[in-house]
Amino acid sequence: MLINFIIHIAIGIFGSNYFGFNRDGLVTSYAVAFVIQGVDMFRFYTTYMNLILSMPPETSAETLEAFKRRAPITMPQAYLMKVILYGTVTLIASAITN
Repeated sequence: MLINFIIHIAIGIFGSNYFGFNRDGLVTSYAVAFVIQGVDMFRFYTTYMNLILSMPPETSAETLEAFKRRAPITMPQAYLMKVILYGTVTLIASAITN
């Protein structure tokens, strides 16, 4: 999570000409957050699945079933919140440097 803040703050600082509180700046900021957080959610998913698969078989089956039940609801919600949060962090970092 800390690395995400650092990445988005750095993007906001170095790309301050592209991110602003206008239509193009908002779209660009959230598009960048959309891509970066998509990669991060993929990393989270693969890491969590590897953790589940490395458990003993009796525990792994139950945990995998619970994850498959919850994932279609929780993963998109977490992704959307991360895009909003980190897109806003990029905008704030850009506004501070301008």
